[in-house]
Amino acid sequence: MYLVRLVYVSKVAADFAPDDLQAILDAARRHNLSNGISGLLAFNGDYFLQVLEGGREAVNRLYQLIAGDSRHESVLLLQLSEISERKFPSWSMAYVPTAMLTRDLLMRFSRNGQFLPMEMSAVSCLGLLQELSGHLPVSK
Repeated sequence: MYLVRLVYVSKVAADFAPDDLQAILDAARRHNLSNGISGLLAFNGDYFLQVLEGGREAVNRLYQLIAGDSRHESVLLLQLSEISERKFPSWSMAYVPTAMLTRDLLMRFSRNGQFLPMEMSAVSCLGLLQELSGHLPVSK
């Protein structure tokens, strides 16, 4: 089994409801735990930025589900690569609250200090997610 890392960004759909975020996180954590997928999700009310790691087949199936989810629009694959080890092994799906997306942090990874992942490189997006993961509690 090959390990892969997938990074994508999407815009939130116009009919996204306040309870949808928690529903996404709950479903992701259940699904990912049972399918050997780990990852992290950053969301600011406008954009999703997510990294998924796991077996190639499982991650690909999950990405196909996400791309077809009506709560996402303009899903854009930023990176898919084979990896030798995970960078986000501690979470079936970690969540980065908006409050952690500070201007100072974003200035390190974006051109204007705003969370606009569709305007960031894949390398910058992954770097931002890695930096954020260092400030989250470890949990499965």
